[in-house]
Amino acid sequence: MILQNFRLFLAAIGPLVVAASGCSERNSSSPVKTTSGRFLPYFSSEHPEVASFLDIPFAESPLGQLRFAPPVPRVANSTEAVLATQLPPGCFQYVVPALEGTVGFSGNQPLAFQRGDYRNTSEDCLRLSLFAPKHAGDSQARSSDTSNSKGLPVLIWVHGGGYSIGGNNIPYQLAPSWVSRSQSHIVVQVQYRLNLLGFPNAAGIEQEGRNLNLGLLDQRLAVEWVRDNIGRFGGDPSRITLWGQSAGAYATDSYLFAWANDPIVSGVIASSGNAVTVPLYNVDHTNNAMFSVAAKSLGCGNLSPSDELACMRKVLSSDLQKYLQATAGNGGAIDDGLVFGTVADNVTIFPEYKSLIQRDNAKFPSNIPVMIGTTTDEGTAVVPFNFNGSETASEIPAAYEPVAEGFKLNLHCTTLQEAQLRTAAGARTFQYMYGGNFSDISPRPWLGAFHGSELPLVFGTYGTEGPATDLEKETSHRLQDLFLAFMSDPNSGPVKLGWPEVSGTTGYDIVRWGTDGKVEQVVSVDQVREECLKAGWDV
Repeated sequence: MILQNFRLFLAAIGPLVVAASGCSERNSSSPVKTTSGRFLPYFSSEHPEVASFLDIPFAESPLGQLRFAPPVPRVANSTEAVLATQLPPGCFQYVVPALEGTVGFSGNQPLAFQRGDYRNTSEDCLRLSLFAPKHAGDSQARSSDTSNSKGLPVLIWVHGGGYSIGGNNIPYQLAPSWVSRSQSHIVVQVQYRLNLLGFPNAAGIEQEGRNLNLGLLDQRLAVEWVRDNIGRFGGDPSRITLWGQSAGAYATDSYLFAWANDPIVSGVIASSGNAVTVPLYNVDHTNNAMFSVAAKSLGCGNLSPSDELACMRKVLSSDLQKYLQATAGNGGAIDDGLVFGTVADNVTIFPEYKSLIQRDNAKFPSNIPVMIGTTTDEGTAVVPFNFNGSETASEIPAAYEPVAEGFKLNLHCTTLQEAQLRTAAGARTFQYMYGGNFSDISPRPWLGAFHGSELPLVFGTYGTEGPATDLEKETSHRLQDLFLAFMSDPNSGPVKLGWPEVSGTTGYDIVRWGTDGKVEQVVSVDQVREECLKAGWDV
């Protein structure tokens, strides 16, 4: 049962809008004109120096015939300026039982969408949230000139959640605190279709000749929106960095291969996930069973592929939401045993990446630097944190040790493989290991630096579950500064701050953060390599 849950975990992991006439007194700036509409900044009392554009649609509503179809750019259909004071509803969620009770996804934890409340979701969810310094968009940046080359570096954040859960409203992953501190970069947080709607793997879609990884196409369209509009917010369209964690890292790293001829971005950050690992999460594109199982439960069973797809496009959104988000025992997707993953379509996802890095220059843009790394204790995130309903374990149970170890090694060793492959191919790479073990994030020492535990330090959202230590604060500032250096100049920014690039296939140095009472150390990668070799990995 434990191993079965582990497989499920692997598959799973990896607004209020008002018219301008109703603006609050905190809004003192002019609207920003974009390709999808005119939007006013919101200034919260907590972050008055940050201009927040909380709910911007970048695609047409994926409803009706656009359900299970590639996204279509949103075209402005009104001159009315819109002020959003709340984050957008998330896309429909599908929470597999293996995630319940784990430290990363429970309550107010680094990976928990809406603190574990999955009610506020919508099919009309292709929205982004943008956070910029208050005065970043003043003057020419908000004019019709979108080629502003003197603007601020831009970070596009792609959340994780195994392509099944997640969204912009993850409290630990919100950017205002970071932007408020730096006043020198812009963060755009992107939502994309998930589970059945984003990765349907339907025979009818394949017959239409349309790409099956719709959620990845959503991400690409969001990047294009940023390119076309960020100058008006004070950003530099020539300095866009794409950052993802977990499934978001699989997406951002593999993005480079999908769009090698037109990457748009100048750098990629892959945290706890990488392209080399992607094939492990691919599903068989010739087997469309999951979609058909869902179709049968939703009244569209025993039809030809084209009729099945047409029928599923007519299912009420409320029925889809109820089916996907039903808890176990209530006749939903969980009871049907659905598992979603990417399809190797040779467009957005490929069946194998090692050879592309080694030999296929047309599919591998070696000129795009990558920052890649993991946490020291990735695997404790797969262990249920509360074991007996009320008792919290004081140490990892022996039965879960091999599960946690396997999950950790999978990420450590594939990250090592990709860093070495990239270096051999002449691609600039910066590798890290995060080891912070802070009690406000990891409530039991044995949880350590679990999967996603570094995110509160980068976003500056730590300290919500207890007081932060001086080391935690200093580590957070160092992480933020290094990430910003990479965004500003992916080729040499980190080096100027003392972070050596990967320089070979063995014996090179990486940075380690938050361990041994130190903010940062430059250490040899050999310890990780020996760990992988001992476990039988080819590194």
